[in-house]
Amino acid sequence: MQLATNDILKNIDCFLVDLDGTIYKGDLLLSGARDLIDTIRDLKKDYLFVTNNSSINRSITAEKLTKIGLPTVKNKILTSGEATALYLQRKHAGSRVFIIGTTALEEEFLSRGFILTDKDPEYIVLGFDTGLTYDKLWKLSELAYSGIPYIATNPDRTCLYENGFMPEIAPMIAYVESASGKKPGVVIGKPNPIMAEIASEMTGYPLKKMAIIGDSLETDIPMGKNAGIPTILILSGDTLPGNISADQPKPDLIFNDLNDLTSALVNL
Repeated sequence: MQLATNDILKNIDCFLVDLDGTIYKGDLLLSGARDLIDTIRDLKKDYLFVTNNSSINRSITAEKLTKIGLPTVKNKILTSGEATALYLQRKHAGSRVFIIGTTALEEEFLSRGFILTDKDPEYIVLGFDTGLTYDKLWKLSELAYSGIPYIATNPDRTCLYENGFMPEIAPMIAYVESASGKKPGVVIGKPNPIMAEIASEMTGYPLKKMAIIGDSLETDIPMGKNAGIPTILILSGDTLPGNISADQPKPDLIFNDLNDLTSALVNL
């Protein structure tokens, strides 16, 4: 097992690192997070934080990481909101978009030349909206029912914080489906390999030289499998020891926490 672990880790030039449940919970930096990033740098390897949370953009995320003890610049972050804007920009740049999401998500689209409107939009984008209202869900359901192409930024059920969780975007998707009978035509965030492909383009590393580090068997590990890259599970957030069932995707490597992963990297 040790040889297999070394072989996998040695071949990786860039780690895609999940945030919620892996690096932090809410405003709590998890043990070993800073040591892991320092070790990756010391080994002359690279990293990119990849998060499904579309309620904040890369600038806000970088500020948060820096504030809680992990100094980070914004070009080291890829959010599902940014990935969704990039995806739609390639498909239909400058289109009219109705967005359910935070101001940060709206800014992602405005900065790329999209027109934000609820009048005859060409696309609907549903993000993690922490200011969700009934009127927003009503409008979204009506537009989806009418056949407007409908995209979701990510499929997460919850967002972890220090003492519990917040409902994320999956309950919103379920509401719209129940009301309109419509599901998103595409969901951009993990486990969709689109996130890994965009990360590869952003960093310049080929997928075969990347790996995903994360805590979720619903998003992080399946994305790695879908993208054909090594998967490293950390038992710190969504997945705890004893919670792994036989029908879930099997990670290539499993570590109890970030400290154990860092030790494995040091031993290279």
